[in-house]
Amino acid sequence: KETMLACLREARTCDPSELRDVSDFEDAIWEEYSRKDEGIRLPWKKTDGKLMLRPGETSIWAGVNGHGKSTLASFVFGTIAAKGVRTCVASMEYRAGLWMMRMNRQLAGVPLPSEEFSRHITRSLKGKLFAFDVQGAAKADRILEVFRYARRRYQVELFLIDNLTKCGFADDDYPGQKKFVEAISDFARSEQTHVAIVAHMRKGESEDVPAGKFGIKGSGGIADMADTVLEVWRNKPRERAIKKAKENNEALPEKYESQSDAMLICHKQRANGIEDSYGLFYDADTTQYMSGPTHRPRPIVDFVSIAGVQTK
Repeated sequence: KETMLACLREARTCDPSELRDVSDFEDAIWEEYSRKDEGIRLPWKKTDGKLMLRPGETSIWAGVNGHGKSTLASFVFGTIAAKGVRTCVASMEYRAGLWMMRMNRQLAGVPLPSEEFSRHITRSLKGKLFAFDVQGAAKADRILEVFRYARRRYQVELFLIDNLTKCGFADDDYPGQKKFVEAISDFARSEQTHVAIVAHMRKGESEDVPAGKFGIKGSGGIADMADTVLEVWRNKPRERAIKKAKENNEALPEKYESQSDAMLICHKQRANGIEDSYGLFYDADTTQYMSGPTHRPRPIVDFVSIAGVQTK
């Protein structure tokens, strides 16, 4: 009798491991009050403290075809890699060599760097920048498999997929796209890394205004599951106004003078709720994006040539 009573007193329920009492989180709850919003910074000071790429999160970089989303992503991720953040790029749109050459030019800050400078940039990125070298449609499972290896073997902190339509899905395979983004989000959380996905926008009536997060091509679940949703918008009306003013030898209309060449628009940011727009200025020769109209392209990687000429 005494043994049975002791067993009853000491008995515990066999709850599922996922079911936990709130008291288990007492320390974690208090730690959240003092948690700092930390992540990988973007290249421009105007985004500091507002927009960043956080570990454990997924971001969508969307835009209409021809609006520069891949070029902007290349500049952002190349600059981040040059600062020492281990980065892996999966670009299935172009040959890996061509994609990396464009990034190399952006980091050089000149239209045609010398061979010495170009090779110096490439060597300075050794161990910091990796490529998922597949051209065409890559299977989603293989992308995740390689990413997981890169994270665990080389401690890669930042991944870029350019773009979602090249991951082996049909245009109308919405369930497949949603499942893949969900798997990517799970990978980012479990491995505490950040994954950015370039996505297309649906064709609308006009590209003269931003499309918004509901314009992302494919499953609506893509934007729902992402932690951050960004849109890259090219200011086509301003471009046409500049071209017309030059052809007619006229002054640029006043309303366009203060406008930027492109906008990076944050439609969603789960971590801090900040949704803002950032004007960027584009240099066609180097394909760099700068934060101010008077800013000029500059080398992102320091270099001293054999002749002793230094770039900063």
